[in-house]
Amino acid sequence: MHPIVERMARFQERLNAAPLSVHLILFLALYTIATVAVVARYDGSPSALVRFGAYYAEQNPDLVPEGAIVLIGNEEFGGNGYDGQIFYYFASTLFQPNKWPEGFSFAYRAPRVGYPLLVAPFSLLGPGPTVVGMLFVQIFLLGAGILALGRLLGPGQRWLLFFYTLSPFNLVSYLLLVSNSIQVSLCLIGYAFYRRMEQAGGTAYLRHAVLAFACFTLAIFSKESALFFLFPLGLEALFERRLRRIVLLLGILIPPLLWQLYLREAHGMVPARVLGIFLSPLDGVLGVLRESLALIERLLQEPSPGAMLALAKHGAKILLLLLMLFVVLSVISGRRREFLPERLALLLTLASVLIADYYYFWGIFDNIMRMFTWFVPLMVLLGNRDAGSRTTPFFAILLLLFVFVFARVLLLTPTFPFAHFEIYDGPTYTQHVPRLQGF
Repeated sequence: MHPIVERMARFQERLNAAPLSVHLILFLALYTIATVAVVARYDGSPSALVRFGAYYAEQNPDLVPEGAIVLIGNEEFGGNGYDGQIFYYFASTLFQPNKWPEGFSFAYRAPRVGYPLLVAPFSLLGPGPTVVGMLFVQIFLLGAGILALGRLLGPGQRWLLFFYTLSPFNLVSYLLLVSNSIQVSLCLIGYAFYRRMEQAGGTAYLRHAVLAFACFTLAIFSKESALFFLFPLGLEALFERRLRRIVLLLGILIPPLLWQLYLREAHGMVPARVLGIFLSPLDGVLGVLRESLALIERLLQEPSPGAMLALAKHGAKILLLLLMLFVVLSVISGRRREFLPERLALLLTLASVLIADYYYFWGIFDNIMRMFTWFVPLMVLLGNRDAGSRTTPFFAILLLLFVFVFARVLLLTPTFPFAHFEIYDGPTYTQHVPRLQGF
């Protein structure tokens, strides 16, 4: 046996034998380092992870914590902040009657109430605790998702959990405090209860069913892409004629539908048509290829350290394209004639990535990274159920991408212009009418 292959085999054996707590410790260590690396650039304030933008903070001054980090400047330098602030604002107002944050598209944002709902209890203690709640919910669910996925894996496949622990897509989602990792974690936790339902009886069965229902429903509330996994799961239950599972997986659609009806009737909100501007089949992939050729041409015509660095940074998007190719390889290999929900879920996720446009998604590294979040747990589950599926190339590229993303967090991400938010409590002059000279 080749020495490298032998070392990999021994490493795999150690991972199989390692308790789940080892993966949890590795996860906490890596995420602590990444968190410290980010907040250290912004005077050590955890509010930096929320990425408050000055434009929205000025419209919601009563919701922003005193002294919070607010990004200023133009769009290029993060002046409008990022989507994590939207979940923060909705969490802050969810328990306040007839109160909605200002400046956002309610029809687009309000349906994704899952993450804000989990954070909202912290808002009862004030703006500062709400920031803590944003972090706590992410870390808790990511850790619980790791444990749930570990318990779903067979004894000889436990080593695959290592790749989920190192998922760069979960890391990016966490550092942006968005809902991609939330909905994946909730689905994995719910799936663990779902698989244990048939093994339990009586009250235990009911308890597992209720917990699976709650997790799956919250996942859909968090982000609609949870259906990429739950829809194939429903088809599997239908083909196997598992009536109770069919009822459960149909039932999880009812709360989100009722919420949509409430938003429409009480607030006149309808599903956002703006989503259509994000969809442009193959536009993103072709845009990356065009960008690659342009950077290579620039390097050949005018070789310079700057051109080499730009091409190196762009290499991460090339790795994403390779991951997509290896997803296809895994789907068509192994027991491909057998219906496995993981295969269909992978294809649905792949389709969503292929129709994502360049301007809003593929052109912005963080945005397109979030869309890949489902790939890793699905590949782990596929490798667990079908050992003949060729998942190794995918996981090899994944590790390389994680190294790049972690190095980017620690060394390459710039510090955007920022200020500490201060609530103005001085005199107001709105009651005075200005007196014009000459009248």
